[in-house]
Amino acid sequence: MKEDNKILHNVGTDNPFKVPEGYFENLTQRIMDNLPEQNKQEKKTKNRTVFMNAAKWISGIAAACALLLCVKTFMPTATDGTDAAQATAKTETAEQDYVSEEEYEIEVMRYAMIDREDIYSYLEGAE
Repeated sequence: MKEDNKILHNVGTDNPFKVPEGYFENLTQRIMDNLPEQNKQEKKTKNRTVFMNAAKWISGIAAACALLLCVKTFMPTATDGTDAAQATAKTETAEQDYVSEEEYEIEVMRYAMIDREDIYSYLEGAE
């Protein structure tokens, strides 16, 4: 704070910049005189014809037809019964391959040669 006061005392608080007398009195007129004159330009309106509106509709319909053609071409379809028969066969094999949880446990016990008595004795020993 003391340093700020010392600097202000040495420099002073007067504004060193001064505006010439009468500068702002005719400022706007001088600026307008320096600007180049502009001619008013008329806006050009576009003449829309029926063909221009129809062209939008025709291009939209053509794009939709192209999209439908691509979908029909590239989407697989079952034209004969072979695809349906193959799907049915896959389902049947999946059902045959499915093994219930109990059947799986029985197969594991047979593989490990464990019977019910072994399980009971194991459980009694754990207590």
